[in-house]
Amino acid sequence: MTIQPWTATCIQTLNHVVNDVATRDEAMAIVHRSLDRWDSFIGSAVGRSSGGPRNLVLFPEFALTGYPIGETAAEWIAKACIEIPGPETERLQAMAQKYGTFIGANAYERDPVWPGRYFNCCFLIDPSGDVILKYKRVNTVSSPSPHDFMDGYFDHYGVEGAFPVVKTELGNLAMIPCGEIMYPEATRVLMFRGAEVILHPTSDLGAGDRMAWESAKKVRASENMVYLVSSNSGGMVGSPPNANNLGHSKIIDYNGLVLADSGG
Repeated sequence: MTIQPWTATCIQTLNHVVNDVATRDEAMAIVHRSLDRWDSFIGSAVGRSSGGPRNLVLFPEFALTGYPIGETAAEWIAKACIEIPGPETERLQAMAQKYGTFIGANAYERDPVWPGRYFNCCFLIDPSGDVILKYKRVNTVSSPSPHDFMDGYFDHYGVEGAFPVVKTELGNLAMIPCGEIMYPEATRVLMFRGAEVILHPTSDLGAGDRMAWESAKKVRASENMVYLVSSNSGGMVGSPPNANNLGHSKIIDYNGLVLADSGG
């Protein structure tokens, strides 16, 4: 299949967090206010006409809720985790149809298949409004992971579901979040499965090279001969204050060259 030129846009949001509120209703009110803003952001990024190249927009990690700080698993599931697809993603699915664009994002997912567990989940919506890819983060040091029950996870999903790659008119797309860029095996298995573009919702320092994260972004792209679209947060709104997310979203080519950097 011949891939026509297309445009990728990193939507570098301020992430409005839900740690300060106690109930799901309060948390979802924050989420839906964020989604109101996202509608405007997407419209500004891709335009409102159907002409021109195909578009993909990518939001950062934790962009809807922030991450748990002190909440138990049960508390975080009850307050902040969403279903994918579900009521919140239905709004994004409608936006994908409205603007004729692919939308990549990240959220904490509660999955009825695995009661009592939650996942850091990347997902991709196509222009028809379908959720065409979901990837539950495998490698993580501070959150639940499929590693905790890997045999059952692979029995249920297989390698295709555990490390999904989706074939689209933009090429073969895959997703990994944030610190998983530091695990070369994750990107390598996606490349072996045919990935040509890795979408990377992240929540990191963005500037400098603490822990070699910025180098890892370039190396993962070059060693696997893939494009990397890395969308970082510009900061967090709400408590606790967090100055660790400093922007510098990037698009990197298969040689490890930075094609675009949003700045801080």
